[in-house]
Amino acid sequence: MPRMKNCLIVSWLIFIVFPFQLMASNWAWVEKPVKPVQWDISYWPWFMTFDKNIGKLTLFMNDLDTGAVQVWTFSGDTWTKAWEGIPDMGDLSRRYYFRYIFNIYFDDNVNRIVIWAGCPGYQFETWCDALFKYEPGVGFIRITNCIEVDDYSTSFPPLTMTFDTARHRAVYVGAFRKFFADIGMSRFVTIEYDGSNIYYIPNPGTPPYDEIYFENGTSGYDPVSGHVVFYGMQDSGCPLQTWEYDGNTWTQLATAISPQILDPIIGMIHVPGLGGLLAVPNEFGPINSWLYRGHQWVQLQVDAQFDSNIFAVMALDLTRNAIIFYDVYANHMWELHCVGHCRPVIKP
Repeated sequence: MPRMKNCLIVSWLIFIVFPFQLMASNWAWVEKPVKPVQWDISYWPWFMTFDKNIGKLTLFMNDLDTGAVQVWTFSGDTWTKAWEGIPDMGDLSRRYYFRYIFNIYFDDNVNRIVIWAGCPGYQFETWCDALFKYEPGVGFIRITNCIEVDDYSTSFPPLTMTFDTARHRAVYVGAFRKFFADIGMSRFVTIEYDGSNIYYIPNPGTPPYDEIYFENGTSGYDPVSGHVVFYGMQDSGCPLQTWEYDGNTWTQLATAISPQILDPIIGMIHVPGLGGLLAVPNEFGPINSWLYRGHQWVQLQVDAQFDSNIFAVMALDLTRNAIIFYDVYANHMWELHCVGHCRPVIKP
C-alpha cells in the first residue's frame, strides 16, 4: 500500500511539472495532397490568409522588381490564380507607385483582406505607406492616404499585423526609420486601424521607445489573455523577447523557454483546440511547433514533424478549422489537427 501511494504521488507530481507536454500528445501534422503548380520564381510568396468572403485560403505573391502582385486561392487540392496586376495608387499615382507588400491580415471591420504596402516615389526621393483592401475578382483598392510618422517610414523587415477581435482594431507594430538616414535613425511605432481611422499610439517612457524598435519577429492576437503578443527582437543586437500589448502599453514578459529562431517565425495563430497561439519558426530544416499559452512558451510534442524552408506560409483554414502550413516552391502542404483526445489538460 505505501508503494502504491508513492507511485500515485510521483504520477501527480509529473502531471503538475509537465502539464504542457501532455497537452498536445494527440496532435499531428498531416500532409495534404496538392495538385502540381508551376510557380513563377520571380514572385515571392509573402503571405497567406483565409478570405472569409469566399471561404478560401488566399496566397499573395509579389514581384519585387516590378511591383506586380499575384493572388491565388486554394480549394480542394488546387491552387487557382484569382488576380494578377499592379495595384492602382489612385490619386497618389502621380507621385508614388505600388512596389512592396509588407504584410496582410483579414479585417473584420472592412470585411476584406487588408494589405500594408510600401510605395516609393518615382525617383525614390520619397516614400509612402498605405493600406489597400483586396476585392475578390476586382483587385486592390487603396483605403488610406500615406501613413506618416514624423518623416519616418517603414523599415525592413516589415511591420507585423494582427486583428484584435475584442477591441475591433488592427494593430501594426514594427520599426519606422528616417528615409535615407543613417543606420540607427529608427523608432518604435504602434499604429491601430478601426476600418475608418488611423491611430498613432504613443509609447511609454521605457523601452521600447525612440531608437529601440521591434523587428525580426511577428505578432498575433491571443483571445485568452486579450492581448496582442509580439515575439522577436527589438533590434539586430538584442536577444529574442516576448512582449504583450493591452491596447495601451507594451510589457515585456520573462518566459522560462522560448522558440530559438534564425529567421522571423512565419506567424502566430490562435488555435481554439490548443487554447493558445501556435508559432512555427521559419527556417531551413526541421519545423518545430511552439505554443504561447498562459504567458509562457512550450514546445509541442506534435507527431509527423517535417522539414521546410523560408518560402513557406501559414494560416488558419476556417472551413476545415485547421492550421495550414504550405511550403510554396516545394508544393507540399500540411495541416495540424487533432487525431485523438486533444483537449488541454489544464486551464490557462
